[in-house]
Amino acid sequence: MNTLRRPRRRPRVDSLSFRTLAWLLVREAYVLAVNGRPVDARLDWRFRTTLLSYPTSYIMRRYAQYVRHHPERGIR
Repeated sequence: MNTLRRPRRRPRVDSLSFRTLAWLLVREAYVLAVNGRPVDARLDWRFRTTLLSYPTSYIMRRYAQYVRHHPERGIR
C-alpha cells in the first residue's frame, strides 16, 4: 500500500500522463493543420519555441479558427 509514510519502492516508468499526452496532441494537431506536415527538426526553432510557450486553451482556440477558415486542413 502506498501512503505518505511508505512511498513506492521504485518509481513508475511505464505510466502515462494523460495531461502531457493531451498537451502534446493539441500542439501536434495545430502544427499539422497549419504546416501540413508533422513536427520535425526542420521546422524553424522560433516557431517551435513560440508554440511551446502558449497555453493549451490559446492553441485550441487558434486551431478552431484556422479549421473554420480551412476545413480541408482539419483532422478527421
